[in-house]
Amino acid sequence: EVNFSNIGTKNLQHLLKSAVNLKKINLDYCSNLSTEFTEKLHLPNLELLRISKSNISTNNLQHLLTSAVNLKGLTLDSCDNLLSGFNRILNLPVLQSLTIR
Repeated sequence: EVNFSNIGTKNLQHLLKSAVNLKKINLDYCSNLSTEFTEKLHLPNLELLRISKSNISTNNLQHLLTSAVNLKGLTLDSCDNLLSGFNRILNLPVLQSLTIR
């Protein structure tokens, strides 16, 4: 879990690139997610992604979701930087649980 963290985007990108077997990511209250950090990620084993009260951008979310082809659970809560049309980027064939607040 990286929640309540001020981890920089470069460090987070390095962590995610080296953790290809990661199954769960919790980015709650991470305030440094507005700059690009998700390009060229490959997270084939990611099953659960939780992002709450974060400034993640729509572009970063799109890249995360594209790299997580086996995502089963997604929670987005109070992510103010997401554009209203972000739901068009959701192409998650095995998604079982979706919570958006």
